[in-house]
Amino acid sequence: PAEPLWKAPGLSIERAANWGRVSVAVFRRGGGEGVWRHPWHRIVLSPALLGPIAQSFDGGPTRRFTLRPGTLGFYPAGVQVGVSHGPGRVLQVLQDPLLYRDLIAEVGGGPAIGPISDFADPLVAQIVRSLVLEVGSDPADRLLVDGLSMALAVQLTRRFSAAGEPRDSEAHGLSRERLRRVLDHIEAHLGEELSLVELANVACLSPFHFS
Repeated sequence: PAEPLWKAPGLSIERAANWGRVSVAVFRRGGGEGVWRHPWHRIVLSPALLGPIAQSFDGGPTRRFTLRPGTLGFYPAGVQVGVSHGPGRVLQVLQDPLLYRDLIAEVGGGPAIGPISDFADPLVAQIVRSLVLEVGSDPADRLLVDGLSMALAVQLTRRFSAAGEPRDSEAHGLSRERLRRVLDHIEAHLGEELSLVELANVACLSPFHFS
């Protein structure tokens, strides 16, 4: 995996949190040139008008554009992004690419998602904002965070990988036997922090089908 690289003028992290396979940050940066590379997928949301922006991927051609409020960007793991723009505030979500690899197989296949500089998707934007709201929650709702992260990955995979709807009948719900195992596990671990992945394992389902 690519070594993390994050350089930006006047970079200031307002708040951040990490929950295993997903991390969230809200940051500000000054105007000028910056560079980004990370072994996880990156989703960014611009809450205000930001631009003009000059951007390139892996040293390729430069593209110029302006981000409208609520506009999103998706940058796959390992892609080096060079960017230059004025000062601004950004909401950021990082996700383990293994989550997407498993999903692409489960929702019907399709090509890997490439970098997407600016797109509008109200559902993705709302999920990013909801994850940001969990930063600083004491304690954060781990099941909610896992569910939001899964929903984010599903929406992006379905939108950009040309994958279809789930083909497995397990997507329609839990059997009584599986539901009982999950409820028994929750009752036996009351007061403990339970994750979506853990409950999915108890039900013998993938996190995608469980959620």
